[in-house]
Amino acid sequence: MEHSRISGGNGEEFQHRGIELESQDVDLELSPLNNGGGDQVSPPDQLLDEVELNAVEDPRVHKPQFEDLECDENSLNPINRFLTRAHSNIQRLLERLKKKQVVKWAGFLLIFTVHIVYLTFAILHKQDKGLEWKWCDGHGLLIILTVFSYAFPVYITVVKPFLSNWISNAVSRSWPNWSSGTVGSASMMCKRWYVKPIVFLLIISVVITIIVVDALNDNQPLRIVSMGGVLGILLIGLFCSNNPGRVTWGPVIGSLVAQSCLGLVALKWDAGRHFLECFSDKVNTFLRFSFTGANAVFGHLSSGSLTIVNSSYLPLVDQTLVLNPVFVFGPLSVIYFLAFMVGILYHVGAMSSVISKLGSVIQKLIGTSAAESMNAVASIFLGLTEAPLLIKPFLNDLTNSELHSVMAVGYSTVAAGTMALYISLGVNASSVIAASVMAAPGGLAMSKLLYPETQKSKTCSSNIKSYQPETEGTALGAGMRAAGDAVMLIAQIAANLIAVIAFVAFLNSILSWLGDLVGQPDIWSFEYFLSKLLFWIALCIGVEPKDAEDVALLLGLKTVVNELVAYQKLVKMTSLSFRSRTIAEYALCSFANFCSVGIQLGGLHMLVPERRADLSQLVWRALFTGVLSSLLNACVAGVMI
Repeated sequence: MEHSRISGGNGEEFQHRGIELESQDVDLELSPLNNGGGDQVSPPDQLLDEVELNAVEDPRVHKPQFEDLECDENSLNPINRFLTRAHSNIQRLLERLKKKQVVKWAGFLLIFTVHIVYLTFAILHKQDKGLEWKWCDGHGLLIILTVFSYAFPVYITVVKPFLSNWISNAVSRSWPNWSSGTVGSASMMCKRWYVKPIVFLLIISVVITIIVVDALNDNQPLRIVSMGGVLGILLIGLFCSNNPGRVTWGPVIGSLVAQSCLGLVALKWDAGRHFLECFSDKVNTFLRFSFTGANAVFGHLSSGSLTIVNSSYLPLVDQTLVLNPVFVFGPLSVIYFLAFMVGILYHVGAMSSVISKLGSVIQKLIGTSAAESMNAVASIFLGLTEAPLLIKPFLNDLTNSELHSVMAVGYSTVAAGTMALYISLGVNASSVIAASVMAAPGGLAMSKLLYPETQKSKTCSSNIKSYQPETEGTALGAGMRAAGDAVMLIAQIAANLIAVIAFVAFLNSILSWLGDLVGQPDIWSFEYFLSKLLFWIALCIGVEPKDAEDVALLLGLKTVVNELVAYQKLVKMTSLSFRSRTIAEYALCSFANFCSVGIQLGGLHMLVPERRADLSQLVWRALFTGVLSSLLNACVAGVMI
């Protein structure tokens, strides 16, 4: 095939709007335009547009078109004619009912009726058998789900449109001058530059005074040290910020307040701790359904359980070998199932609605955008590659600060499945769950400190409300497409993880070789140097001085290898005091390590390939933010224990 080429008068070839005309089977005839000297000049833009329009389309991209078979209704037999007319009439009736939303409300009424009948029979069965109320399971959980299911529609249809206006009108009638006078004066006062710093300093002074007095009364001076650690970490974050003059303190302070409140709920309130444990268990149970599918496809590579059916060595027959499941076939299989569910929820519009509503609440309370707020909430129980799946349609529209926040919060938290693994090792369950819950707002605070927002966000709640998901096909088809896309996501994660682990091992071998030259062959490593550096950090976060070196070693192991290895070593350190052990459990509860860099980069590169350059530029700052966030988490816990 001959290729057409467009050239300018000076022999230069040029390509119009990034389209390679050589790759198109186009007959292009150009009449040479004479500029007086006989030289050929460039064709005008409309000629190139005609070339694009006349280019042969790739038939693989478009669905084939078929002609309908001719069918004359009068030629049909009476039975088929009756069925055809009945079907047409039913279709027209349903269309009219849909326009009047009769079908929608009839469906709601049917679901409501079935649910009430089922709930009644369930309660009668409980009373008949004399069963106890179990609020995390059984009938108690059914009652809680029922209350939440009805609370939201009632709020949307009754409370919000009627009661909010009634309260507003009542306040205006009772205090007509209050809104115009008092509120107006207060807003004018708040606009003055010195008011916010003064209020901020007053609040900090009151909080510090309460903590100091409480610590001295309980004879716990190390609480004051942990409080100093909080201030020190914030100063380090401000010093390392890429733009300290643009830090917006509202989201930072709001996130710290949220972290402290969650810490009080998890540490000081038994009901709050039980609720978090129950919710974490339900999330973990939901995610473990992915192992059913993985075991059916990958077998023992996923489950780690291999049963020997036939062997020449008879004692081995019918024995089960317990192996370590392969990471790609076991833990990473969660991504397939989660991507499938998220694809379905986006198709029906539920996911964008949840992000908009929940993100709007957090946006008002803390000041962060809806997308990064939703990611932070999801990161409490999902991993650093699973949580961004929930906001996948908005990842490309995130500012660099928001993208940094998504990455940093991922490093600051852990997943529900890994929480269960840590607890199975012997780590305190309440510490792990509380640490993961507190880490999400802590990660937001440190992220907005180290990388403040300097651009206008495109992912606030109003933008997400206007998002229109792709509705072509069925919900099941949308889920299957999302699960298929997860194949490349897992491949990227595996490739990056292999590369990063190999690179860290290579650097450790160099350090070991250098140590061998000076008589320290088995001592020099990243873990060794980090433990020496982190000794002073361990003291500053409130660890008892006698335990500082051991805790520093754990922090080094967690950063270079992973938190699982560090937790395994922590369980064996029986000489640690209760305070030092608890602070260490909080400090280790995050994905902030070198191996996670490969996992996260691989996942995000696949989810948002357009932002590869930004991701590679932000990843190390995000990792450092995650490290600071986990230390901040430990300090906040140290203030309360």
